[in-house]
Amino acid sequence: MAKLTIHIEGCRNDSGHVMCALYADPADFPEPRSDDKVIAATAAVHSGQATALFPELTPGRYALAVIHDENDNQRMDTNFLGMPKEGFVFGNDATRMGKPRFNECAVDVADDESVRLRMHYMTRRGLR
Repeated sequence: MAKLTIHIEGCRNDSGHVMCALYADPADFPEPRSDDKVIAATAAVHSGQATALFPELTPGRYALAVIHDENDNQRMDTNFLGMPKEGFVFGNDATRMGKPRFNECAVDVADDESVRLRMHYMTRRGLR
């Protein structure tokens, strides 16, 4: 088995939790056909940082998506245009307009891996 540790920095506050999702199949990213197609982990935020752990993964390639669920409602809140109101980041810090592609967000997990990401928030001036 393999292990993946995700270190998230840049959370704008310590409210709620960080929710991390791994997707093994490109056909399920970023909208899985069912909940059993996603491997999930949550982590508390302290001093603007969070660490999530996936302790028992089958070695392979996984797309990674993370949200800062500030109000703990277990979903990404959006405005009337569909733009995120809460923080988000994808594997490899992939940022783009629209949904990212599996390979842009994919991380290879072979043994004991660690990834560092910085949370992004939409503002009136764009992505921060």
